[in-house]
Amino acid sequence: MPWLALPYKDQNHKKLIRIFGYPDMLDDGEEATTLVIIGPNGEFVDQCGADILMHFGTPAYPFTRKNLAKLETDIAKELKLEMLWDPNTNFKVTKDGLPIPVSQFSGKRLLIYFDMYEYYKYWENLAKIKELYFKMKGTDEEFYVIYIRIPSPYNEPDVSWPVHNYGELPWPVHYNGEGYSLPKELEHTVLNYHYDPGRFFLRCLLIAFDRFFLRCLLIAFDRDGSIVRKTFDPTFDDTEFPFYAGGLEEEFRYQFDRWFG
Repeated sequence: MPWLALPYKDQNHKKLIRIFGYPDMLDDGEEATTLVIIGPNGEFVDQCGADILMHFGTPAYPFTRKNLAKLETDIAKELKLEMLWDPNTNFKVTKDGLPIPVSQFSGKRLLIYFDMYEYYKYWENLAKIKELYFKMKGTDEEFYVIYIRIPSPYNEPDVSWPVHNYGELPWPVHYNGEGYSLPKELEHTVLNYHYDPGRFFLRCLLIAFDRFFLRCLLIAFDRDGSIVRKTFDPTFDDTEFPFYAGGLEEEFRYQFDRWFG
């Protein structure tokens, strides 16, 4: 190996055991490999720096949540509203059954809510968005909503939102793949966090990561088509669109703090 090694019987090894809790034990009783990342001044890079490296790869260097949030913000800012669909796209499901051309949303504040897989507990978000939608409808703060269902890739039943409630939503309800699909080249950028997909085991890790953490996605665009919010864990802690008091980078950092601890 192209780096220094400490002999197992070295007395300093006892210090490592005490400081880092090494070796950790797996469920089958075997010792787990431990990776600790330390900065140039001998300080921890991040308590979860190794997890950041394993999940997101070398683009996340120097493996801090602060830097990871900045990376995700830079990637998110590259996303523009017009990239999500062809200008001739029609969203076909409305309360009266009429198609709605995407051109209708041009120059308007817009929330796009991707409901992913079977996570039925997150229907409360829709109820909150509906409340805010009617509160601001007809005012200078008015916004519009496109609700897109992403079918489960695990062939599991769709129980995310009671079927009888779909008709109660005052905006287009659309299933991805039925008349409109997110462009393939954007699926990774839009529906996932940035990570290095080059290794098979990492892809397996992220399948589990998506399944248990990425339950829904809310994206907000301002009138000029620029992104002002992207979150997989929506909160509504501000009274003005996009209903979050901080910015993109701050919200990414909040999400990473929740997930990494």
